[in-house]
Amino acid sequence: MSFNTYGQKKYDSGAAPVQVWAEVYGVKHGGGVIEGFEALPVGSVIPAGTPVYLDKAGGTIKVLKTYEVAEATTTAKIKFYSRFGLPKATDKLVLGEDEHTVSSVADAVDGVAEVTLSAVITAAKGDVLTDDSGIKVNGLIWHDVVKEEGDSLGTGAVVDGGRIFADRAPALPASIENELVTVKFEKGI
Repeated sequence: MSFNTYGQKKYDSGAAPVQVWAEVYGVKHGGGVIEGFEALPVGSVIPAGTPVYLDKAGGTIKVLKTYEVAEATTTAKIKFYSRFGLPKATDKLVLGEDEHTVSSVADAVDGVAEVTLSAVITAAKGDVLTDDSGIKVNGLIWHDVVKEEGDSLGTGAVVDGGRIFADRAPALPASIENELVTVKFEKGI
């Protein structure tokens, strides 16, 4: 169930819910409205544990898009899981300290997208690329946020203290995990 979209009464994904948070002891007051939610396709999910920036209580939540590498590569082509949709040509993606420009994007097949970058990249399976949006992450989304037909706004609660099962949440670069010092990343059961 998602508690974060206006007008929504019930959501049934057809699957058992996944426990992402082991414990939550810090939530930013007021939550916020998710920027760009109206442009998401119906059925999109912003999963619990997604890295975000909340500018103020009741303000705007900016989502940091992350892409987990599905297959190791040492070429300009990279395959990653497309949980947040696909980047566009000319988007900038960051892996570690290196920035890469997207040249072309193929449609995702079985949740895996192939993206061609403007230069060779060396990436291992499980590495995480982020968009180069300049977002300074200050928390993680508490509950899944689901876009349904007719939803124009989505809201989220932002956790800034707690214990999360890292293997059940979206993959994050170590740099973001290190920034969130009051969130403990644990392996699930």
